[in-house]
This record gives sequence, C-alpha cells and structure tokens, in this order.
Amino acid sequence: VICGIDNTQFPTLPPTSSEVDDQLFSSLEPIVDQDTSETPTTNTLLSPVGSSSLKATTYAEETTTTASPIGSSSFKATTYVEETTTTVSPIGSSSFKAATYAEETTTTASPVGSSSFKATTYAEETTTTASPIGSSSSKAATYAEETTTTASLIGSGSLKATTYAQETTTTALITFVTVATLSPSPVWQSPTCANGNIGLNCNVTVDLCQITNPCLNNGTCVNTLSSSYTCTCMQGFTGSHCETDIRPCKPWTCLSYGLCNETSPTTFQCECYPGYEGLNCESLTDYCNDIVCQNNGQCRPILLNFTCECTTKDVTGRYCEIKSNSLVIKAAIKRSVGYIAIIAIVGVISIFVGLDVLTYIFKIDTVKRHRRYLARQRRQQRERQSKPKLVVHFVYVNASPDESTIEA
Repeated sequence: VICGIDNTQFPTLPPTSSEVDDQLFSSLEPIVDQDTSETPTTNTLLSPVGSSSLKATTYAEETTTTASPIGSSSFKATTYVEETTTTVSPIGSSSFKAATYAEETTTTASPVGSSSFKATTYAEETTTTASPIGSSSSKAATYAEETTTTASLIGSGSLKATTYAQETTTTALITFVTVATLSPSPVWQSPTCANGNIGLNCNVTVDLCQITNPCLNNGTCVNTLSSSYTCTCMQGFTGSHCETDIRPCKPWTCLSYGLCNETSPTTFQCECYPGYEGLNCESLTDYCNDIVCQNNGQCRPILLNFTCECTTKDVTGRYCEIKSNSLVIKAAIKRSVGYIAIIAIVGVISIFVGLDVLTYIFKIDTVKRHRRYLARQRRQQRERQSKPKLVVHFVYVNASPDESTIEA
C-alpha cells in the first residue's frame, strides 16, 4: 500500500514541516475496507520534504498495485519494476542517490480505530538512501530480513516513522512519492551526438589526429576522407611522420660549444666559443702553439689562457724572463771565466804564431841562445861519459901500530 499526497500540492517554495504534516494527515481517512494486491517487486523513491528535484528511472517487468481508500478521494498506482535507480536532490545538497534492489515484497494495510495505520513489509534485501531535511548530504543503508513500519497520527502536526532493521535504524519526516517510467526496450543504445563525438556526454572525439597525435617535430596532422591522415612537416623535416631531420644545423652539430650558422641549405659553419676550435668545435684551443718561455720554462695551457712554468726559483715573469740578482752574478762570473779562458788560448796561439813569423819571415832566430845552451849541456855530458872510471880497492893489513911509532 502506497500512502502519500500529490506532489502538485506543494508550492514552488519548500513548505515547512508543520504544513507538510497538516497536508499529510488531512489526506488520510479511516479505512474500513481494504484492497490488497501482491507485488512481486517494488522499489520506492524517498524524497525528503522540501526537495527541489526528483528523478526516477524504472525498468519494469510486471507489477500492479491498486489502493482505493474510502472517502472522497481515490488513488491508483501501477508500477512496472525490475530494477530501479533513483536520484533526488534535497535542499542544500549537491547530489543524492538512492538505489533499491528488492526481490519480493508483500504489503498489508488494515484500519485500527479511526486514527491509526499499520503496515507490515517482509523484504529479502532492501537498500535505501535518503537525505534528511536541512542536511547537505545523507546516506542511510538498511539490510533487512524483516522490517516493520508503523505510522500513527500524533496530535495534529506530527508523523513518526520507525524502521527496525538488522543493522541500521533511521527516523525521519518524509513524503512518499512513487514515479514509474516504462522503457520501450531493455537494450541500451548509444546516443547520437550532434558534434560527431561519441559517449554518454558526447565528449569522446573520433578525430584520428587528436586521438593518435602522430606527427613529430611540430608537424601538422590533417585528416583525409579515407579515415586516414597526412602530416604536413615544418621546414627541415621530412618523412611520413616528420621523423627525419634534414637541417644542416642540428642541436648537436656544434657539440654545445658553439653557434651553428647555415651558410646554405646543405652546409653550415660553427662559430665556436672561446677556448674551442674545429669544424664542430670539438677541439680545445692550444694557446701554447706560438708561445716561447725563456730560461728553459715550460708552457702549459689553462682555461682560455696559458702559463709558463719556470724551472728554477731564480727566474719569474709571464715568460720566465725576469732573473734574480744571484742568477745575474752567477751568469757574470761564468762569462768572465769564459772570457779569460778565451784570452789565454788566444794569447798562447799568438805567441806561437809570432815566433814562427820572426823565424821564417824575418829570419830572426829567437832561440839561438837557448840552442847554444842546450848544445853546451850535451857536450859536457858526453865528456863526462868518455873519462875512465877509477876503481879503488882497499887492502887491509896489520894495522896495529908499534908502540914506538905511537910514541913517536
């Protein structure tokens, strides 16, 4: 049995809870007769009081429910339900979704006096989500093997609904509304999009260029009529996907050590940075190529420059050209000794040359006296060698003298 009021009774602005309670109880009449029909499957959408939107989509197989209360009004609802998904938007909430999957539900309503109503529902599995009044979002899930709901009129302005569930109990002021829509076919069909896209929201493109983006090196992709595409390459690139670089100046042509300048469509010239040289700026500049270090210094290239390493501490300077005082003195002494030796040698040679000149040119015998002296020495030596040698032999006799001789 579906109990409720027509949603057309609500004005545009959300009614207060007291107004809803008055309208709800004024529409209920004492029931003296009942009309009960069995419902194999029933899904109920719960819309909180004061909600601004309600949407229910029902894919039905076969269900018929008829309720005819006694009084001045009648109500008939026919519901075809197989699976129901319900979305409602309560006041102040951004989204709301309620899903109910039921297998078998039997509802019986009987009058109790003139002011009570009792409904007993036996469900196998029921899931209900609702958003109470004044909350931004709320979700209540009830998994029931047996559920009993009792609605009783309390005074003139209140409605109390109590649900006894296996795990969850929820109490709320609500209005029951059932909306059923019959689908013409159980088969889902993709919507036709006016912009040529696909998808539920028509936001999936079928443009082959946008899907694959096949053109490299900033090439432009153009779709063709044969479900294909062509790539329009930028200058310096070729290939079906602009993958071949034919530019003379490529990013690595000057090895990051210079600037590449295209001199023609097929040639280039590298303007190397300081310290590098070569066709592709691949070599370091030899700054010692035309540098001569003095005083046995050795040239060493450094960053963008050179230096002369002096072999001794007595010389300094960029080219080892500055000598210390001690080194100057040593050098002077060495030069003096050399000069003296040269003078001595020259003097000796001059003497011999002069003697020869006097002897052979001027016929002056400068060694005549010396020759005479030498001749005299040789002659005396010969004379000494020509004299006989005297041999003296001593003969020993009785050398004892007489006493008379001694006395004499």
